[in-house]
Amino acid sequence: MTFMTSGSGPARRRARYVAGGVAVAGLLAAAVVGSDAIGAAAAVTPGSLDTAFGSGGIAAASLPQGDGPRGVALQEPNGDIVVALNQGVARFLPNGQLDPSFGTGGIASGVFVSSSAALAVQPDGKILVDGVNMAEPTFPQGLTRLNVDGTVDTTFGTDGTSGSIPAPAPFGSVTTSGLAVLVQPDGKILLAANAFRELGPRGRNSVSEGYVARLNADGSVDTTFGTGGLTLTPPPSDRFPSGLGLDAAGDIFALPGQSQVQPQPGVTELSPTGQLDATVTAAPLTATSAGYPVDTTNDQFVFSQNEHPSGLEGFIDPEIIRFTTAGTVASDTGLFPFTGTSLFVQDTVGTVAVLPNGQALAIGSHTLVRATGTTAATTEFAFARVNPDGTLDPTFGTGGTALTNLTDSSGGGFFALLPQSDGTVIAVGGTNGNALELARFNL
Repeated sequence: MTFMTSGSGPARRRARYVAGGVAVAGLLAAAVVGSDAIGAAAAVTPGSLDTAFGSGGIAAASLPQGDGPRGVALQEPNGDIVVALNQGVARFLPNGQLDPSFGTGGIASGVFVSSSAALAVQPDGKILVDGVNMAEPTFPQGLTRLNVDGTVDTTFGTDGTSGSIPAPAPFGSVTTSGLAVLVQPDGKILLAANAFRELGPRGRNSVSEGYVARLNADGSVDTTFGTGGLTLTPPPSDRFPSGLGLDAAGDIFALPGQSQVQPQPGVTELSPTGQLDATVTAAPLTATSAGYPVDTTNDQFVFSQNEHPSGLEGFIDPEIIRFTTAGTVASDTGLFPFTGTSLFVQDTVGTVAVLPNGQALAIGSHTLVRATGTTAATTEFAFARVNPDGTLDPTFGTGGTALTNLTDSSGGGFFALLPQSDGTVIAVGGTNGNALELARFNL
């Protein structure tokens, strides 16, 4: 696909962060979308492609060999979309074109961290990329900072990458995986991660531990935080944090991953200095790490899971569950199909976003399964819109769900949803091979 160059340069960059009142963290909830904007799009078919975006609603970009997307994306306040790659970052303009003013043709390479699983944008527009520090022989967790134009900010850490974050005791030499980044109002940087150590060959008797660490604004480890710069999250050890939140008092909330919803998620609260609180006190979150589905209006965070309907082994239905900041259940859709029946169907949700009106938007796949259990060639992308009380929104699609067949798509799945101010939503995903795909859907 050929991308045309649009307006860029110093004037555009000066205007990037003029508009105030938009939180950089928690971009899924911060994109300014009102319920009236959603209503304005009611004349179009929910789930249909917005043909004004890209080519017929889809924008794709080939990537260098081995530099496929890592499943992390966020939207900047001016509408640009940042996507983490295996060893780089891509940035798209709001219309789906690669940003020619960023890196080389829209892709920044030379990033010193690899396998990024988290992104954040500072108020000054600089981009933080969390991953494995390739400059260190033990490959610890590290954070690289990019300038607005995609070049590495060499004033951060050592040549652009943070100082090595110490492995939590008694792990010693471990493999670490960064999971979330959140910039505090004072410029310090919070990181959520999981440390993994093999105690036996081929992963036998391996152990893992979640932790929260903090860096100073210059990329050095903040040794005043926790113990030597980090705090272990409490057991069970497999409940490592996948998201971070802050309340108005500066307390830190480590939020669990999608796989940890049963029986209920393990939320951890830390003091501003990184000390574990004995109990978790629900409080309104003023900021969250990018991409984590948090409803700041109702002080809830949202999970999705996919389960077998009762008595229908081999078939799958999705479920959307909301929890309070303290980890108690706020609402639950129960299992539901994207169509009227669960029979011969595998319906799964891949990712969830929270709209600013408090509703949750989920995207996944609807696959017809033959009675023999083999998958037919009838897979469609599917949406569901859920009210805060756990009911499906009857004004959306058919009873709250909508199906769409992306005939122009090259295949693949979406891993991020970015709601837009005009009542559409941009889905970011990976296609077959080393490619990125963005699609904009009508709501």
